Amino acid sequence: MNHSTFSKISIIFIIFLLSPNIHARDNVPTTPYEITKYEIHVTIPETYEKFEIDALLDIKNIDSDPYDELAIMLCRNFTGIKPVDIQIFDAERNPLTFTLNGDSLHISVTNHFKNSTTEKIAIHYDLIKDEEFCDTYTPFACEMSDTICHMNAAITRTDNWYPKIEGTMHKRLPEFKLFTDVPVQFEVMASGKLMTTTIEGNRKIYEWINYDGVSDRSLCFFAQQRKQIIKHYPHGFKVILYIPEHAREENITYIADVIYKSYTFFAEMYGNVPGNEYKIMAFAHGYSGLFNSMTVPSFLFTNEMHNDEIFYPIRAIIHEVSHTWWGNLISSDAEEDYWLYEGFAKYSEAIGIKEVLGADIEMLSFSHLKLASMPYLDNVLAIRDAGKEENRHLRAVASYYIGATYLKMLEFIMGKKNFDQAIRDYVDIYRGQCVSTLNFIDIMKKHCDGDIHNLLSDYLMLPGYARYSLEKIGTVNNGRHYVHTYQIKNTGDRDIYTNLKVQSDMESYTTKLFMAQNESFLVDVKSQQQHGLGFVMIDPDGIFPLCEDGLKGAGGMVYEDNKGDVVFINVIDSAPLSNAGIQNNMVLLNIDGKALPSKNLYELNTLFLQHEGARLKLLVKSEKDEPFEVVTSF
Repeated sequence: MNHSTFSKISIIFIIFLLSPNIHARDNVPTTPYEITKYEIHVTIPETYEKFEIDALLDIKNIDSDPYDELAIMLCRNFTGIKPVDIQIFDAERNPLTFTLNGDSLHISVTNHFKNSTTEKIAIHYDLIKDEEFCDTYTPFACEMSDTICHMNAAITRTDNWYPKIEGTMHKRLPEFKLFTDVPVQFEVMASGKLMTTTIEGNRKIYEWINYDGVSDRSLCFFAQQRKQIIKHYPHGFKVILYIPEHAREENITYIADVIYKSYTFFAEMYGNVPGNEYKIMAFAHGYSGLFNSMTVPSFLFTNEMHNDEIFYPIRAIIHEVSHTWWGNLISSDAEEDYWLYEGFAKYSEAIGIKEVLGADIEMLSFSHLKLASMPYLDNVLAIRDAGKEENRHLRAVASYYIGATYLKMLEFIMGKKNFDQAIRDYVDIYRGQCVSTLNFIDIMKKHCDGDIHNLLSDYLMLPGYARYSLEKIGTVNNGRHYVHTYQIKNTGDRDIYTNLKVQSDMESYTTKLFMAQNESFLVDVKSQQQHGLGFVMIDPDGIFPLCEDGLKGAGGMVYEDNKGDVVFINVIDSAPLSNAGIQNNMVLLNIDGKALPSKNLYELNTLFLQHEGARLKLLVKSEKDEPFEVVTSF
């Protein structure tokens, strides 16, 4: 294909427009123009040093008074990639003048959009690596080499490698055609439904279009030397796998089956989506969930599959399949509402395990999510603000972990049947649209009692956890047994709704507990023991976003590496561990002069949750140093 001209770009007609909705953000115009149709050609040359892009845009004037300038975003906030050799033309192939200011193209459209509401603009440019490409995240977002060329749908990073009108980063795509022109040895997995594949000499050209009735959230493509395998399932459903050399046959079948079961489960839970297929490609750089497709690390196909107690790594497949709904069928502005992608996917992953894998570990999954968030109690932003967090791990804590436990709490409060119906209504009303947290809250309010409406928003808009105090305030001997009285008080900035468990030698029960802000609650516990402790537990399963007052997190966690060492990970700045000099990858040898109590990571990480004023003496070592002692103050 000759990319200096657009003579081969065909004219396509729009067949689908997103339905309007007064709540959806797409209805708020920020410019007098909108793109109603894309035709984008991507060529990967034999030299692999760039992507050659030809984009034909149908642009509609949505204002009676058009501007003289059209502002286009190109690779905004895309570390490591920049556009060069830009040329812009109108429908008659007349060059248009423009200026490039950072990542904004300002195109002169004087005398255009005068006599018609829609015109065509053609933009040619090359994408190349720049000096910042060494950023560790960039190869996940984009790569160009003789073995792999891709543009991932990485949220907030790659959503405008193709032209987008200024101020419309969050908007969903209109109808599109995406052509990928690659060396013949490459297989391609890309956005949309594959229509044609043609071979011209040593080139292979793929044509992709929207799935019927829905646009993708973002365009992506992955080109690699892979073998394509298709697994067929009931009702014509197929899983298309792009696998590496030396893939294990048992892994191929296992992964395909998990995809099919996950897709079927979520379709029953949340509603059907267009298309009767799912695509998966082995990939060098981790996981990403797209519309009816995903990428996974190559080792998932080539290594013997060993799942841990909570079924990692295979549970990640369930998570990525759910992104067909969370982030694609329904999308949002990732900087404003990142949790609507990842909190929903993490929740779906946890509830899907029993149905898909046959393992009843849902409660264990949510307790691990809570534990993974608690070390960052004093540092994490509100769930809704997660997308604004610069620290990538803190962003994940707020959006994935606390977001998922928040949804589990709503399920508990509303009852599973009612909650499931509310989520289904959310999907039915907003499918194919870009929504906000406020849209989600509106739907939930219609399905729950008005007394808890503040709870819906407070847990999303306020940072950290709900807080409570639990204090034994008296013991009375009535001649038959002792009655221990406990006071529970809501000491935080939001209402609390959770389980309360009473467990003694005479009583054992669990009940729901609601406490408004500043409210106290008394619990009497009967026992034959005068000095019994631990009779009352709040959130006994450890799955909801609340904790005892005064509890502080260390700002990091430990895990067991492949050598059997207990190693620090995800240590953040300005927290107890980092303040004591602890860094990622240091090995923990003992705590307070005592050998580690076990290699149970749940128990070990619980030790790094202490009340304010506590101190832990840690013996640690880095790779080349002798062991040394540090004191961590909470």
